[in-house]
Amino acid sequence: MQASQRDGFAASSKPLSTGWFYTLLIGHLIAIVLIPFFLFEAAITSWGQGFLDSEPATWLVAVLVVAALTFDVLLPIPASLVSLAAAVLIGGVAGWTVLFAGLMCSSLFGYWVGMVADDVLLDRLVSRRNKKRMHLMRTRWGHATIILMRPVPVMAEVTAILAGVDRVNFPVYCVLCLVANAGVATIYLTLAG
Repeated sequence: MQASQRDGFAASSKPLSTGWFYTLLIGHLIAIVLIPFFLFEAAITSWGQGFLDSEPATWLVAVLVVAALTFDVLLPIPASLVSLAAAVLIGGVAGWTVLFAGLMCSSLFGYWVGMVADDVLLDRLVSRRNKKRMHLMRTRWGHATIILMRPVPVMAEVTAILAGVDRVNFPVYCVLCLVANAGVATIYLTLAG
């Protein structure tokens, strides 16, 4: 079945106006990154301190973070909280590397899911509304949508899955994800301070 028939990036629709797009995008990015940080910073820090006081192996924390971020494509895992916890618990270059690895695994896994998903699974993973939303952004911004949507929960996974559905050039997709995921990992590490 062709990508346009599956409501992926290739379907046609009317694009958003530039002003509304920027307003919505910036508002969502700020809210999605900052709200969980402010709401849960104390709880994450407290939990993290208790976890660290029990002296867990850093490799165990790293494996759990990478696994949680990877399977966020299919499961309702709060990736922003996992990312923030990783930044607080591991920190520094090691924390950035773990976050980056988890985000890359998530991006690649999402792409693969999109490639192999049948219509029934695709409809369960990506709502019609999100498919339309992604198409509007992709029509307007092209491959830059992959970078722009990476920090946005749900839409990051939708973008990865639909990139696989539409068979976006894999090397190009990987480069875009490298750039986006490096930025997202840096933002979380900076917020964790």
